[in-house]
Amino acid sequence: MLAVVSLQPALVRVEFLGGLSEDGGHEVLAAHFEAGGYGLTAARLLRALGQPVVFIGLAGGPMVELLCEGLRDERIEERLLDAEAALPTIVRQHSWDGTGRLVSRTFPGVPARASGDELCRLVAGVDALDEVDGIIVCGESPSAGSDFAAREIVRRAKRRAIPVVMQPDGGIIVEGAAGGPGHVVLRRRCYVEALESGGLREEALLERLFDAGGESLVITNGPELVEVITPSGREFAQPATASDRGGESAREALAAGLLLKLADGWDTWAAVCYGVGAGTAQTQKEVHGRLSLAEVDGFYSQVRKV
Repeated sequence: MLAVVSLQPALVRVEFLGGLSEDGGHEVLAAHFEAGGYGLTAARLLRALGQPVVFIGLAGGPMVELLCEGLRDERIEERLLDAEAALPTIVRQHSWDGTGRLVSRTFPGVPARASGDELCRLVAGVDALDEVDGIIVCGESPSAGSDFAAREIVRRAKRRAIPVVMQPDGGIIVEGAAGGPGHVVLRRRCYVEALESGGLREEALLERLFDAGGESLVITNGPELVEVITPSGREFAQPATASDRGGESAREALAAGLLLKLADGWDTWAAVCYGVGAGTAQTQKEVHGRLSLAEVDGFYSQVRKV
């Protein structure tokens, strides 16, 4: 079983809008709730590839059961831990413009802040998972101490010789460098901002990261190649299409594919290439509505070292 740790689970309200109502707003033709937040793309991709997966995070408030139902409907085992702060609700609206083209807008919810005790329970909850073959830590949290909690999850996983991938959204890589997270996937802008905010030269950060046991740093950069930095040097992977080289969902899919193959015993480069193929497949799913093992394998076979 693979575990996905979400530093900020959320509920998504999906609305389909019609014409303007009498009060000047859009009429809601239909609406439903879905599971969302950091880590859901990774968990969904792993399930699509036939892998058992457990989703763990902190969630509170009256809407938690809707999130649990959404996860169960997708055959994702949930281990949501009770929290005081209400679960964020993201609103995703779909409407049609004058040409009949579908237009989508997303309104983020108010982030939930966890207490120190709740973060400690999250760390303990992950550590207590039995028969886990790999762990992904996804996203970030506004909670004080969340970076420490993420580092502690990584440290305990490494102590148990469990492959672990971090898919952060910001400067956690600088704080986590001394903890030596096994593999890190993030976008270049966040990487540059993390270096600047930490006052570090890249060489110093990489030295800290790899001296502490880090194994790879995978950086996506919009339309550019995917950069893979390991203790032995730098390599670049060229995906099958340019469309997957940015975006949160593609990075989560990359992290999931990477973890899956690390758990299978693949070497780092091959596992990263499989993750890049998974990112492409995820992007194509969002465009064409399909994702399968054969598609991921197909896009993986087209990844090239540059």
